[in-house]
Parts: sequence; C-alpha cells; structure tokens
Amino acid sequence: MEMAEKEENPELKAEYTAISKRIEKVPANPSESFAEALQSLWFVYRCLHMEDSSGHTFGSLDQVLYSYYRKDIDNGVLTQDDARDYFYDFWLKFCAAHSIFEKGGDPSMKAAFPFEVGEPSYRNGLFWSAGMYVATARHVDDGYPINVAGVDIDGNDLTNELSWMIIEAVRDLRTFSVKPVVKYSEKTNKDFMNLCYEILMDGRSLPSIAYDYNTREALRLEPDNHYTEEDLLKFCNIGCIETAIAGKSFIDAMNCFMNLPKIMQITVNNGYVGDRLVGLVLEEPEAFEDMKNNFSKQLEYFIGLYTQAQNGAAPFFNQYFMRPMSSTLMEGCIERAMLLDDGGCTYWCKSMNCCGIADVADSLMGLKQVVYDEKKVSLSALRNILNRDFEGNEAFRQYLINQVPKYGNGDKEVDMLAKFVVDEYCKYVSATKTFNGNYFRPGMYSFYGSAVNLSETTGSLPSGRKRGEVLSLNVAPEHGAVKNGLTAMLESVTTIDHLKGVNACPVDIQLTPDTPVAVLDTANKYLNENNALLLQVTVVNKEDLIEAQKTPEKYQDLVVRVSGFSARFVVLDKEVQNEIIMRDWTA
Repeated sequence: MEMAEKEENPELKAEYTAISKRIEKVPANPSESFAEALQSLWFVYRCLHMEDSSGHTFGSLDQVLYSYYRKDIDNGVLTQDDARDYFYDFWLKFCAAHSIFEKGGDPSMKAAFPFEVGEPSYRNGLFWSAGMYVATARHVDDGYPINVAGVDIDGNDLTNELSWMIIEAVRDLRTFSVKPVVKYSEKTNKDFMNLCYEILMDGRSLPSIAYDYNTREALRLEPDNHYTEEDLLKFCNIGCIETAIAGKSFIDAMNCFMNLPKIMQITVNNGYVGDRLVGLVLEEPEAFEDMKNNFSKQLEYFIGLYTQAQNGAAPFFNQYFMRPMSSTLMEGCIERAMLLDDGGCTYWCKSMNCCGIADVADSLMGLKQVVYDEKKVSLSALRNILNRDFEGNEAFRQYLINQVPKYGNGDKEVDMLAKFVVDEYCKYVSATKTFNGNYFRPGMYSFYGSAVNLSETTGSLPSGRKRGEVLSLNVAPEHGAVKNGLTAMLESVTTIDHLKGVNACPVDIQLTPDTPVAVLDTANKYLNENNALLLQVTVVNKEDLIEAQKTPEKYQDLVVRVSGFSARFVVLDKEVQNEIIMRDWTA
C-alpha cells in the first residue's frame, strides 16, 4: 500500500493496490479469485516450511485451483494469458532457493548440523534428517510435488486447462523444484500425454507418471486404513513419490530404509558380521529352500528389531518435535484434539522402505547355482571367499557375475526370487504395528542416499558384488546387470507385485535421446497394464555423463532423475554421479 501511495504510474498503482488487498485478505479469509487462491497457497506453504521440512504437497493442484480459474475466465476477470502470468509467477516462487541448494545444501539443515560432512558427529542420530542431509553435501531436492490429471468418480478424464499449464511450465521454465506427477490411466488425454513424453524425451526427467487405478487398488489392500472411494480419487504423491491422501494422510514416508543386502550377508554367515553376532543363529541350510527360509527368519527378526526401536523412540521424539500448523491442516487432528505425529489425522501409518532387492535376488540365485546345484563350492568355503572380499578369487567372482542369471533380463527363475524377497518383506512389514496400534506400510523405495550410504557397511555378496559397491535402487536390477534390453527388464520388474509396495514402488528406466517416443509410450502402457505404481524416466547419453564429470562447465543443462526428483547432473556429489552413470541405459 505504501508503494501504491508513492507510485505515479496508474497501472502500477492499481497493481500494488490489488496486491495489498490480496495479502490483507488471505489466508485469514477464503479466497474468491484465482490470484487470491495462489497467494493463499503460497503463504500457507511457506509457513509450513518454517515449522517443518519439505515434502508437503498440494495434491492435485490442477483440480484444487480449477474452479477459481474457470470463474475468473468466464467472468472476464482474467484472460488465459493473465492466468498463465499469475501461475508462472507462483511456480517460480518455489524455485527461488534452488541455486542455494545447489551450491551448499539446505540452509535449515545446516543450521541444525553445524559440522561438515565427514566429521564423525554428522551421523549421531540427533535429528531424523541427519542421514538425508549427509546423503550428499549438496542436497538439491527441495521437495514440491504436485499431482496432475487423473479421473473422476465416473472414470472420466480430469485433464483441464491447468493440467496443461502445469506441464507447459516444466517445458517453458525448465525448472526442477516443482515436481509434477501425472495420474495416468487409459482415459488420460492422448495429446496431453504426448506433450509429457515430448518433455521427458527432451531430457527434463519430469514429469513422473503414477498409475491411477493401480495406486488406488494398492491403497485398498492396506490392512488398517479404510479409505472411501472419494478419498481414493484424491490420492497424491508427497515428499518425492510416496503415496497419501491429500489433506488426510500421515505416512512418515521416509521413516526407514531397510538394508536387505546386509540381511542377506548376515544370513549367509548365520547371524554374524565378522566375529560379531548381530542376527539369529539358525540350523545350517542343507538345501536351497532352507537357505531361503533362513533369510526369511533373519528378515523377520530385523524388521522386529526396527519396529521395537521405532515404537520406543517415536513417543519420546513426539514430546519435543511438534507440528501444530501441519496438524490443523490435516483432517481429523482438530476433531480428535490430537497432533499429527501422535495419530490425529484421518489416515495414519508409518512406512518402511527397503534397499537392494535385486542384490538379494541375485545373491540367492548365486547361492542356488554354485552351492546347491553345481556344488562348485561348499557354503563354508563361500563364506570364507566373501569374508575375504573375493581376494584371490577374482575368476570365481566373474563367474558369479557373468554365468549366473541376473534379475532384470527376463529369466523367470531369478525373477521369482525377486518376487520372493518382496513378498516376504511386505508380509512381515504389513504385520507389524506402530506405537499407537496402526500398521506399518511397506515400500520398495530406496532413495539415492540409502543406495550409496548403506553400501559402505555392506560386505561381499554371492551375486559377485564386492564390499562397498553401490546397492541396487528401488525395484531396479543391479547396476550393469541388464543384458537383454528394456523389454526383458520390464518383464522382470513386473514379476514383482507392486501393489504390495504401497508406500512407493518406482520403476526407473534410462533411455538415450535417440529413442523413439513410441518406446516410452509402450513402456508406460505396459507398466499400467501390469500393476505398476509409478514410472521415472531419465533421457541422456551415458557418454555425456562421463564427459560432464570431466568438464562440468560444458554440461550445465544436463538433467537426470536422481531418485524421486530431477537435478542438474553437474551439481550432484561425485558418489551420486557415479551411481547414475552405473545405471543401465537403453537405446
């Protein structure tokens, strides 16, 4: 208002006056126009981030805003160009801090941890985000997910003018901070999907694609949360890609990343890591089925240990970390007079994610072939080889790598072992309860930090993996394991029951820029038809990634999908860059 009073230009004077009236009105009072709705959302979102870390979502932003947009357009208050200007301004607000994150990480986390990565204290466990902050020195995921499109209660496509505007913002503004997730079904507007494909093939690594009907079916299978059909239509992806109901769900999305390969290592060594007993001592497995059963028992044991520790820690933690504003915005908390973290909202659970599914499947296949079928080595001899990190046994390691079938190539035997790992993991997680009597929910989501950091503490495996080598991501094959192309890889990946990984179960595919768009369309439709929950795509030449490490100044606009977010490749830490380079790129 002060600026309006001093301004002589009548157009600017009117604009300043209008802005002052908007910010005086919202969010204390209901929005009545498109501009007011955007302003209200911006204020509330920033306040949430003062109280909490990133990861909150607007849900289906195109649906939330559409009535305001349509009213203003129909009444002549706004032209479509005016609306686009307002919306692009709103979009860019979320990108203002991105260069800060790229250069030095999240300042709020640095304030919480006044030490440098590499110092012993940075993993002291005093704050849940410590592990996330140190995942890389520069954590560039500032976490603004939104959903787009979907269907209504009658199965009609919900793509509207704002859906297009959101995807066009990705194309026109070339930003990463806002992360659209398209809710796809066979009803989704084909021209709209073609634009999404075009942007993905241009190397933006956005949007990701969630499968509408499959995700709703996965949510229906949860043992504790009884969703209404209307609420299922409002599912959204929070944080990076985890599944929730907008305005009604608490899922503690990144509560846990279970190190499955470490449990495999402990299984092979019958409860031991080196000379230290950390797991169960079980009967020596005489047959391969005995080995599988031993893995299941160790898995159940460690999930139980984690559950016990989490249920002891959470109530203590909740005494000191409270989110009253987040709680007021979640349905159920005010009605129950209960804060969000204590269980106040309508749908509530805690999640357990896992890392290294492919490493375990390939290890089980290695054990079956060399110990039980071919009898190349005894189990005792294999333990010695692994505990020595294959020292003096490189030829044997190469045999494990090259002569034993690997998950990701359409081989049914090893693919069924991956299914076994997922089934057992989800069975045990889904049977465990939180401190307040709700169920944990499983996810097959590993996050880039867990794949890199957990590898440091994981020994050699019967897959041929050496100590410290990066672990497999999500439900993807081991790095470098894909030999039979994209079709066989997708066949392997869909052997797993994705619906069980309701928290998150992303499929990652890497394509070269010369790949026909039809390949992406076919892969998307195949995954939709085979119960997948989410697709993430990176399009880039592997050679460019290698060159970008050597001469980053020449590759400032090279974009990759890291885990649940996109980033410029050159700003990532080298260990994350190396993990991305090691992925299987398909022409």
